[in-house]
Amino acid sequence: MGRSGYVERCNDWEWICWRGAVRAAMRGKRGLAFLRELESALVALPRQRLIQGELCSEENGNVDVCAIGSVLLARRLKAGESPSAAAKAIRVLDPYDAGVIADEAGIARAMACELAELNDEGGGGETDEQRYERILRYVRAEIDVASQKAKEEPKK
Repeated sequence: MGRSGYVERCNDWEWICWRGAVRAAMRGKRGLAFLRELESALVALPRQRLIQGELCSEENGNVDVCAIGSVLLARRLKAGESPSAAAKAIRVLDPYDAGVIADEAGIARAMACELAELNDEGGGGETDEQRYERILRYVRAEIDVASQKAKEEPKK
């Protein structure tokens, strides 16, 4: 089991319910806003690469992050923290506690689990740079789907 908390022992109905929770989280207002923020954070990364297995690492003055970590870093930098101070604050968080990560990111737990799974397990054998490209493509596709869905829904 990785950071997502996903396990293979789940019956069909539980899996269907979970996938519904993920879809609702990703396509709701809060999820769509986070996906847009994630896209911006990814594009703004000085080194276009994503690490796996942790939120953030720092080596030789270079700060590297996972997908969710990119948003947490961007928020802290925008608040005026130095990259090193931001990295230190992010590394305090337990990357294996999806509830804590979801709370810190302001997203549903299902979305945090899904993004961790996509980041860490989705590409198999890829480089950090390839992971970055795959996640950026995924985020943009999800934004397109969620935006289209929002246009199709009747106004209340």
